[in-house]
Amino acid sequence: MASVVSSLNSFPERMPRVAGMLGALISESQFDFWAREFGSITAWRRVFARVQSLRMEGAETLSIALRPNRNFQSAEPGQHVNVSVEIDGRLCTRSYSLSRPAEGGCVSISVRREPGGLVSNHIHDHLRVGDVLELSQPYGELAEGLAGASAQVFLAAGSGITAIYNLIAEQARRGDALRGELWYWEKQVERFCFTEELDALCQTHPQFSVRRFCNAGDSSSLYSTGRLSPEVAAPLCERYPNASVFACG
Repeated sequence: MASVVSSLNSFPERMPRVAGMLGALISESQFDFWAREFGSITAWRRVFARVQSLRMEGAETLSIALRPNRNFQSAEPGQHVNVSVEIDGRLCTRSYSLSRPAEGGCVSISVRREPGGLVSNHIHDHLRVGDVLELSQPYGELAEGLAGASAQVFLAAGSGITAIYNLIAEQARRGDALRGELWYWEKQVERFCFTEELDALCQTHPQFSVRRFCNAGDSSSLYSTGRLSPEVAAPLCERYPNASVFACG
């Protein structure tokens, strides 16, 4: 068995040639099991990803940089993945949006701790660099209509900022000009995420701005108050009558 697993890291590149021969010696599930036993994230078809780094975004959101194996397909801005983690011997799966732009072969998700949330609390309390998670292929079409839009209006509430930030940051990473506004709601000031990054994008893209809403009684002029309504949105509609609108919350 050790000889079968010895070339795991190069196996995906040779899959079309050797799958038939190897299939006569070992099943797909056996291959995946022994690959994990030998510390590899290589798999026959499944996507495993190793945690590369962890960082807090605001008070309750943890960003996780993941390096997936070669089975992972390239992701489009605004997509999400199903993430599976073993908790007390049971495999639990949740869907999380990709957040920070892909870099160095890694993708990132950002997980907000939810009261009573089994998976989110386990990730915050127990996940460490070097751990392995299982991912689905990326899916979702939030970015439909993004290319070619004369202006873009982004609406994000709470953890919905992860997908919206991914849309915005991936455009900037690709060298596209940002034109439009982001309106972003949080219940508490300390929960705002990607603050430095969004402010930096406003500096480098003068036709892009961010307006943050918080109803927690903060008196700072940095934050607006009020829920989204026709009256609140009227000035936005006047400024961008033909904009493409992207919302997540």
